[in-house]
Amino acid sequence: MISVAERHRQQPLLRCSVLVFMVLVYSWNTFEDFMLGRYDKVLWQMVLIPVLLLAAVLLWLRKHKSHNDSVVLPALVICAAGALCLLPEYPQLVWHQILMPPLVGYFCLREKVAHVFAAGLGALVLLIGLLSVDPLLALQGTAQYAMITGSVACYAVMVRMRDASLNALALKDWESLAYTERQLEPMVQQELLRSGYNGKQLSLIGFQVDDYDQLKNQTNVRLFSRLWPAFVRALQDDVRAGDEVFRQRDDLFVLMLPDCPEDGAIVLMERIRRHLGETEWPGIGELSLMTATVTSNPGEKSADLARRLFTRMAKQKRASLQSAAF
Repeated sequence: MISVAERHRQQPLLRCSVLVFMVLVYSWNTFEDFMLGRYDKVLWQMVLIPVLLLAAVLLWLRKHKSHNDSVVLPALVICAAGALCLLPEYPQLVWHQILMPPLVGYFCLREKVAHVFAAGLGALVLLIGLLSVDPLLALQGTAQYAMITGSVACYAVMVRMRDASLNALALKDWESLAYTERQLEPMVQQELLRSGYNGKQLSLIGFQVDDYDQLKNQTNVRLFSRLWPAFVRALQDDVRAGDEVFRQRDDLFVLMLPDCPEDGAIVLMERIRRHLGETEWPGIGELSLMTATVTSNPGEKSADLARRLFTRMAKQKRASLQSAAF
């Protein structure tokens, strides 16, 4: 479902298709109302059709944005406002027009925005129905509205929960193709046990992208999503076959180096940082990276080793922010 935002941010065609389908429904309703002589409804729906078409065109032109709530939400608000204005005069005939905007919203808006829009519209329906329509009819219509929109809202929540569970169980991150954060500690612990037998050390190198949020907001979404597989491949080009890459957060990657002493990890870290910093990434240019490395101690557990790395990187981050402030 489109409202489960990030997975579908590169599929604007589906969202445009939903809006075009909404245009076709309104067009058919306009024709029926014209044949039945409801000219006030015809005039209002003739306004909605170009509004929805314009929203579909703008959505397609802005297809590289992470979301287009600023385009879709005003169009749905206008559609809902028209139905609410006609509710006192045609209480039996506009329920489908009241239901359509929140249902479409769950396919075209981010989930939280769709929840707020559906709840607000439901409250207005109840208020207008109680003030200008028969109270029993208003309660009945509001109950139907709540059941239908609530069912779609539950579906949206279940889809999001399913995606979250699949991501938690996945071995690799779907965006960067690096191992997920849940795989770091077990695999590091396995390598630590092996290092205990052969007497060699295990090293970790952390790579953090500076100004990640700013970079994300200023970059074309499609180019930005293509950056991370290329970034991971560039890391793997400079290491051995058994050296694995893990993605801990959106902006933080960890490289695991079995049988690598501290001095070797430092040399490799500087070489990789120089290589990544000199690489020209399409649509982005150069990346500013912050790096740190740690090496295992005898008897150390994977959680302690990872914690030392993240603590060192956090200290470097604070120091960098303080130096930038002064």
